[in-house]
Amino acid sequence: GKLTDHQQGQHQSKNVKQPQVLPLPENNTDLWGGKLWTYLDKAADMKPQWSGKVLAMPAHVDHLNAQGDGGTKVYYDKALQDSNLLHFPAGGGARLLQHHYAFNFFADPKLQSFYKRFIRDYMRYQDVIQCAGAELVALVRADAKAHDHKLRALRRGEGFDSNHQNKNKTATHGGAEEDSEVVPYYALHVRRGDFQFKDVKISASQILENLRKGGTGKKGAPVVVGPMIIPRGSLVYISTDDPKGVCVGCTYKKKLCPTGEAAQGIPGCIVDPSWDAFRTEAGWEIRFLGDYLSKGHLAAVNPNYHGMVESIVCSRADVFVGTWWSTFTGYIHRLRGYHGLGEETYYHSTGRRDSARVKESVGHGFSREWRYGWTDDGG
Repeated sequence: GKLTDHQQGQHQSKNVKQPQVLPLPENNTDLWGGKLWTYLDKAADMKPQWSGKVLAMPAHVDHLNAQGDGGTKVYYDKALQDSNLLHFPAGGGARLLQHHYAFNFFADPKLQSFYKRFIRDYMRYQDVIQCAGAELVALVRADAKAHDHKLRALRRGEGFDSNHQNKNKTATHGGAEEDSEVVPYYALHVRRGDFQFKDVKISASQILENLRKGGTGKKGAPVVVGPMIIPRGSLVYISTDDPKGVCVGCTYKKKLCPTGEAAQGIPGCIVDPSWDAFRTEAGWEIRFLGDYLSKGHLAAVNPNYHGMVESIVCSRADVFVGTWWSTFTGYIHRLRGYHGLGEETYYHSTGRRDSARVKESVGHGFSREWRYGWTDDGG
């Protein structure tokens, strides 16, 4: 007679190849380091060598060529579909130093959009990090409002009103509802230390000069000098591995950088690594993570989360300026894209201020993010 749905399910399950799982050594589910890597090497069905390639799911040449930049293509074929564990060792031809949306391509644009949303919604920071980030954002916003009120009071004492100041592009904000208004804050990520890209480790004065000059990094592109993209008098949050402004960990030829004039002309070393120019030249009120930690804020937050918490603060700033080549800056750019702030993202690295708006592929791809990561418009 006719099989019931339950019987059909049992019959089908007997014909399905059951995965053969390599037992964990000593049944230990808390493997780390070399032991974990050795286990994965042995347990993996496949260890694809996909570095520099494009994975098609499945394959539609016209669509793939339009989005895949002509890279070498591999296809999500039956062997891959039947695999239970794919392992990508962190090195050689298996290393995937690339954004997911620049590596995976779907023949169906709706699937492409679905998986970009899936990454956005599920591959995210844990709630404890999100909550800590929201707490720090609120603290920075409160500081920005207090600083704005202080500036406004000073202006009134000098006979100026807020409308006059706004016309002169200062960071004061007037209005009858000033107690309830949201005062903008701005953010920078400045990478120094052991960063291998020496040319982006620059002084505060150089950063200010670069922010006045438009640039995309394209050869022959005109340099347009204009107003500072962060207004004078603003509160600026700085996320950096060098909060003391001493170029801590900066090296040249495996030796620590000299200080002062002795650093002149040495790649990756800075004559004046202090942040003083932000205050004296730009008139900014600057804040660092340590300013809040020293007051007891975020006391319960694991210090290993601090960098991620800072990225949330930068992602919510009205304008964000980051370091070219930095993947930390890049992820902030993507978060800002998710929040609709992607177009207000810039770089302080020399000649790169406006590179976030260039559509063409750039080198290895990891040096920045693209609108394509959070939109469907192909930008």
